Amino acid sequence: MMGYITDVSKSSLLLVLTSFIWVNSGSAQSTYPNPFAPAPPAASAPAAGSAAGGTGGYPNPFAPVPSGCPVLTDTNVAVCPTSDNSVYYTPDGTFFKIQCAHHHGTATVQITTASSFQICIDKCSQENACNSVNYVPTSLGCTLLSSTGAATVSEASAGQNYAYKVNPPTQSAKDENLVACSTSCPSANGQSYSSIFGETFRISCGKRHGTEYLRIDKQATLKDCMDSCASYIPCHSVDYHGRSRTCYYSNHHGEPTIVTPGFSSAYSLGCTSSCCGNAASSSRGCSGYNSCSPPCVPPQALGTTNAGFLR
Repeated sequence: MMGYITDVSKSSLLLVLTSFIWVNSGSAQSTYPNPFAPAPPAASAPAAGSAAGGTGGYPNPFAPVPSGCPVLTDTNVAVCPTSDNSVYYTPDGTFFKIQCAHHHGTATVQITTASSFQICIDKCSQENACNSVNYVPTSLGCTLLSSTGAATVSEASAGQNYAYKVNPPTQSAKDENLVACSTSCPSANGQSYSSIFGETFRISCGKRHGTEYLRIDKQATLKDCMDSCASYIPCHSVDYHGRSRTCYYSNHHGEPTIVTPGFSSAYSLGCTSSCCGNAASSSRGCSGYNSCSPPCVPPQALGTTNAGFLR
């Protein structure tokens, strides 16, 4: 008698085969997830004490990240006893020498209160007659004094603090080699030059204006470049390239802003009613006019050139 496999038998057979594959076949388990496998254990939390710096020389990724910028300590303070024998300057630039645990003077200008020794000193700087202060921290008492100078040893007082005006402190500074009335860089930097037309220019070395050019030509020196600019009404500034002796004319009013080695520049400060500087006009006195003095050299019309270089 021939047997037949029913649909129910097929289903039972497939279930048995599937279970056999999941349990016994490593390759099948690696390819397909096993729905009967137990859940993996949860990840362990970082060990105690590792939040600060990690372990084994490695940074801890769970450590909190500090926010914001570092705060710089303000050293200009008047706080006793830390500031004893130091100099404090007020917001308006008045300097005071601090003597903690001292008091001095009897010439009272005003008796008031202040929440701190520093605020008491600031109050003194606002009073023209005040030269020193006595401060009592326990009562917040602030006494403004006209007395000057330091407190003596005999005036030591544990419950008071004293401060008195002093001259601004000094420090050594490197001297620069300056040449008076120079029109050549680097010695001309920051100096002023009065042209032969009575117009004054302020000189800057290593910078140029770089604004739109009115014209370009060749001049032997920066001085010649400035004199040429003064002869043209629209010109108020020049950029001069020393190596190529090129003069760039423009009408910028103000300091040059573009740092460029090899260049020097100048801009007009206006007319100074000065006498002409050349020998031919040395006998001519100052005109006293409010505008430029009469020119020693007739101004040239815009568009002409001395050297044939015109843009």
